[in-house]
Amino acid sequence: DQGAAYLYHRRAGAWELVTKFDDPEGDAGDEFGGNIDIDGPHLMIGAAYHGNTGRVSAYLLSAPLGFCTAKTNSAGCAPTLTSTGVPSLTSKLPFQVTAADVLGGQFGLLVAGTAGIEAPFQGGTLCVDPVLARVAPQLSGGNAGGLDCSGLLRVDLNALLRTGALSGVAAGDELFVQWWYRDPIDPTGYGLSDALRFHVCP
Repeated sequence: DQGAAYLYHRRAGAWELVTKFDDPEGDAGDEFGGNIDIDGPHLMIGAAYHGNTGRVSAYLLSAPLGFCTAKTNSAGCAPTLTSTGVPSLTSKLPFQVTAADVLGGQFGLLVAGTAGIEAPFQGGTLCVDPVLARVAPQLSGGNAGGLDCSGLLRVDLNALLRTGALSGVAAGDELFVQWWYRDPIDPTGYGLSDALRFHVCP
């Protein structure tokens, strides 16, 4: 038997499957998953009967980390990114990236890339470069008629990873994401959140 390992996440008192780890070499009789160890963000999966000596596969399950600096918008707020879930190429559970304190009633889009940067951009800081993909614009909601920070921008990145909207991303890759949105009173016309960086699970 090749074997396999499964990663579960406990939510609302129930265990939900996040992703499955298959034997990277797929040899019959490996018994991949027969030995598992987790040390902080590091996951080690053993295949005791691979070849004559066995094999251990290592994975990084690091939590998303915030970095970079949000641009203070015309209502005096600096939108900060948060996330829920686990980024995965195959999981049907959501990995949601949210920007709160965005201006209400404005369109925004999420940009994703394979490297981070902190460079001057539109009166704030560009945190992602080069840009791999731009998610379709969405409306922030909140109070459309007033200048306040009632808006919210959110996207399920796992849905995009499953459908291939973020092309070229493989398990173990590190991604960097940032929200850009309209700020009609700002001289540049744009607002910018801070950013998140994270590794993608299988």
